[in-house]
Amino acid sequence: MINAALETGEKFWGTDGNDTIAGGEGNDTIGGGNGDDSLSGNGGNDRIMASHGDDQVSGGEGNDRLWGGNGNDTVSGDDGDDTISGGMGADILDGGEGNDRIISRSDAGVPDKGHDHSQMHPHQPSLDADDSLADDTLIGGSGADTFRFELLLNAKEEIIKKHADPVTGKVNWKNVAGENGNAHDHWVDRIGNETILDFNKSEGDKIEIVGHTVKVDQIEYKDVDGDGINESIIYLISDQGDHGGAHNKDELGTITVYGDKVEESDLKVNAGVYFGAFTSIYKTVGTDENDLISGTDNKDTIDGGDGDDTLNGEAGNDRIFAGDGDDLVSGGDGKDKLWGNVGNDTISGGDGDDTITGGDGDDVITGEAGKDRLWGNADNDKISGGDDNDTLGGGDGDDTLNGDAGNDKIWAGDGNDLVSGGEGSDRITGNGGNDSISGGDGDDTITGGDGDDVITGEAGKDRLWGNADNDKISCGDDNDTLGGGDGDDTLNGDAGNDKIWAGDGNDLVSGGEGSDRITGDGGNDSISGGENDDTITGGDGDDTITGDAGNDKLWGDGGNDSISGGEGDDMIWDRMGEDVLDGGEGNDILISRSDAGEPDIAQETDESKVYPDQPFLDADDTLIGGLGADTFRFELLLDAKDEIVEKHADPITGKVNWRKVAHKNDNVHDHWVNGIGNDTILDFNKSEGDQIRIAGHTVQVDDIEYLDLNADGIDESIIHLISDQGGNGGAHDQDKLGTITVYGDLVEASDLTANAGVFYGAFNAI
Repeated sequence: MINAALETGEKFWGTDGNDTIAGGEGNDTIGGGNGDDSLSGNGGNDRIMASHGDDQVSGGEGNDRLWGGNGNDTVSGDDGDDTISGGMGADILDGGEGNDRIISRSDAGVPDKGHDHSQMHPHQPSLDADDSLADDTLIGGSGADTFRFELLLNAKEEIIKKHADPVTGKVNWKNVAGENGNAHDHWVDRIGNETILDFNKSEGDKIEIVGHTVKVDQIEYKDVDGDGINESIIYLISDQGDHGGAHNKDELGTITVYGDKVEESDLKVNAGVYFGAFTSIYKTVGTDENDLISGTDNKDTIDGGDGDDTLNGEAGNDRIFAGDGDDLVSGGDGKDKLWGNVGNDTISGGDGDDTITGGDGDDVITGEAGKDRLWGNADNDKISGGDDNDTLGGGDGDDTLNGDAGNDKIWAGDGNDLVSGGEGSDRITGNGGNDSISGGDGDDTITGGDGDDVITGEAGKDRLWGNADNDKISCGDDNDTLGGGDGDDTLNGDAGNDKIWAGDGNDLVSGGEGSDRITGDGGNDSISGGENDDTITGGDGDDTITGDAGNDKLWGDGGNDSISGGEGDDMIWDRMGEDVLDGGEGNDILISRSDAGEPDIAQETDESKVYPDQPFLDADDTLIGGLGADTFRFELLLDAKDEIVEKHADPITGKVNWRKVAHKNDNVHDHWVNGIGNDTILDFNKSEGDQIRIAGHTVQVDDIEYLDLNADGIDESIIHLISDQGGNGGAHDQDKLGTITVYGDLVEASDLTANAGVFYGAFNAI
């Protein structure tokens, strides 16, 4: 292991240990060798070549050429127009300022055969969703950057030897590509699942994809991290065309692009090249004591090596590698890059826009002033951003992350994390684990991810998403948006006019104060609107819905729902299922709609129903008006054969013209009116001003029957409904649509308002 600082324009190769090598202000050439190395070029147009190991490579100022080599490397170009290559492994390639060229090459092994889904060398490392063996992350930084993906030819050993120069060993890859006698005589190695974090067309960024027979199979647009913004996912394959060959339709990996939307016209693809797979080996290593090192006010590079070190960069744009041990690191003023590596490190960036990586161990990381990028990596870290707009990543472990002031971006990572956004409009993702997340002041966007998360928006107009599992979400004041996702969630809107989607699962939802819009989605939900005028839809499942105070609009949707309006003049709709509608106090409108399916054909015919398996009269609703002048409204809906509906649907919007559907009478049940079931009104009171209204195409009262149903000596009114197209006949005469049983005052024909001239459809569009 060595620790070397070079003079101007030197060439230096390291050892097989964990080396730290820093170039001078000239044009240096540095080779890292084996081991987990830290290599920095500093000033000048440097050439730095890492080798085996998880290396940290930094070009510094100048137009540098940097290679990551084998291993999971972090390669940063910094200032200047740099060329960066990752090599084998899951690399982070950061161009920094300048017009950089960032190259990711095939490093994910042999793809499955597109022909028969097997590999020539099945034990070679390949794309792995869990291990992420070769997933590179590319960051262009400011400037017109080129993200280049080179997919490399490979082949059977005998094929390569056949086309290798007998003296030099150089392979003629163009000739190799002509070997098509058998599947995977040759192939194109995969790149993995790559990511571009900051594609910006306005800065002149470009994406190049090159490789023998490589093409873009598709571009998918998908919200990868649940923040409401779609990313572009480019799928690559190798395809030798209709004539077949050694490798057709092999899947080569993906490129996920954050930033501007990527279209095929933005991609420069060259399938006519013959780049071959190869490995370049350059070898490389520094003190094992507890060191006390202080830098200067210039650009310092400090390597603590092994031991429990105290390292201070002072002023200047410093690079500090703490090495193994429990280290105390301070960057001081300036734009510093600090690495903790192994051990329980305490790292402070000081003033300036710092980049800090904790590494293994339980680290304490503080960005302080400046726009900092802070990464905890493995184990249980404590990370604080300080002022300004910071980026924090917890990584694995149970981390504590605090964004403090500024508009921060925080990824908690796996583990049971404690996250606080602090002041500012923050974007927070919990990822895996049971996280506790607080947005603090500002308009925050929070996504819990997997696990049973507790999410609090606090002040500001927040967007809070629980995603998977059983989450508890509350938003505080202002007009917030909440989404529970999968799982049995608890959502509280508190004050403000909130929008709440409970998601799947048996959810408990409270809108709180304000005029809220709440959707229960799937599951058996319990929903309370709270004060003011709320709009609530239960969704699928057996829901319990309470409007509470205010003039509310409440829908049951699917399932057997219990809906109560509470105080105020409410409107309540049932949908499918056996529902209970209770208006509560106020002048309420309770609407029961057809949900019992196609009735039996009443005309003298041997024909049966068009859809005999569709349920009928199993959707019995109960309506309770409560105090006030209530309107009990029954809406009976048109339906028809599929071909009739399609004929009268708009070809673009799919909207159905039900008036025209109602004129199709060539055959029995070309169209019909769906039944309502056997509905019940429990408290019809004429003195309070209650009304019963019936509406539906050709619907009329066939009879009102008076029976003492519960043997209390008081008759109830049973209203029988039919659809009747009159003496000229039609598609549905005398169909029985169900009954309305009325408790309370007796109902006479004069108490009913029936409108048979409407054309309400069972649905709006196909």
